Amino acid sequence: MCRPFQRMVEKYSGVKEMESPFRCGKRVYGDLFIGRKADLEYIEARIIPNMPINLAIVGLRKIGKSSLVEQAFSVKYKDSLIKKNLVLVYIDLHTYATTADFFNALINTTFNTLNKISGLKIAPIKEFYLKITANNTVDEDYDTIKSFFQEIKDAGYKIICIIDGFDAACTLFQNKRVTFRRFRELSDSPQYDINYVIISCRTIREIEIQIGGNSNLYQMFGDNRRDIGMFTDDDLQEYFEKFRSLKIPISPEIQQKISFYCGGYPYLLALFGNEIVSAFSEKKTFDIDEIFRKTESTFVDIYEKILKFLDEIKLKEKFLEALFARKYSINGNQKTQLTQLINYGLLKMDVNQNYATFSAHFYQYLSEHNLACFSWDLIWTSFPEVPSMLNRVEKLDKNARVENHQKIPQKTKKSEKEEKRKK
Repeated sequence: MCRPFQRMVEKYSGVKEMESPFRCGKRVYGDLFIGRKADLEYIEARIIPNMPINLAIVGLRKIGKSSLVEQAFSVKYKDSLIKKNLVLVYIDLHTYATTADFFNALINTTFNTLNKISGLKIAPIKEFYLKITANNTVDEDYDTIKSFFQEIKDAGYKIICIIDGFDAACTLFQNKRVTFRRFRELSDSPQYDINYVIISCRTIREIEIQIGGNSNLYQMFGDNRRDIGMFTDDDLQEYFEKFRSLKIPISPEIQQKISFYCGGYPYLLALFGNEIVSAFSEKKTFDIDEIFRKTESTFVDIYEKILKFLDEIKLKEKFLEALFARKYSINGNQKTQLTQLINYGLLKMDVNQNYATFSAHFYQYLSEHNLACFSWDLIWTSFPEVPSMLNRVEKLDKNARVENHQKIPQKTKKSEKEEKRKK
């Protein structure tokens, strides 16, 4: 309900609509942020010390990566960063069409951020910035870009550049290997010493492979990669507590139903949460199955985007194999692939030590829609009886064709002569 209309309803009906504590499709921070305690502690241990390091945040779309970073840097540890002259600069890589646009935005956003923080001594930085931007843009004058960040370093400030949507680098830096190496140098060289916090769906290594070249940006991050998966049990309890704070009854049976549909997927849980709050505000009751029917198209859209993404990074077949096949490989490259799927939160072990996915409904959806995606090699190894079944079907089909063929009247030479006479 739009805000002006909501206020009008409240005025004339005397009924005030509940404020939902859930948000869909936006960064969530502050009191609206849920859980992720271990992830926040991981970030604190690597960024807050005197020598912060590069950090990669990897996870599926709409899993809460950007919200986690927002909560960590802009809310929880903001004061600690400022005291140490650590300046946060936010960049969304999806918004730039060219590398020149990106580098211009990097300089402009960095200066504007410094200029907004009170108490910083940035007179030399400001003078240099005004000089290099006198002609409006810096474009890709790399010497100027380096000099700008060296001015900042000499003034005693350290930039932590948070780059969201880093998957866009696959196309932004395509066939621009030298430019990508320059991007790497801004962090690698002690003269400029920018720290990168990179948020992406793919790993940095996978992105570099698509770009091509040998910049080896991923090596600068070492083991400092945090894979963001589904909500933990503790996170889910915090989620359900949001309803209780609004005096919305959430029984164990209702919790089970929500988990059946959403599992621990934050976006789907927020979607359900909004619908529950809205329904309860209006009717003082709600029906989980009805809410699912109302939001089903969004669930399907999320499912299809997950499968498309897995197909792009060549993990879709392994994912389906782990869930549905009787046999699956767990050695070498296959083990690495399974680990990656587990890190994404798409695979987990059930009570019978078989692989399950994040929700029972997603599994049900895959069962009904995606078994046809198996390759023939996978079917052969997973269902060894299939080849013999196909052979039997082929023999039956061949016998049927022979039998049908025998029923067709055969023309003899005599019958052909009689037909000619009639003509």
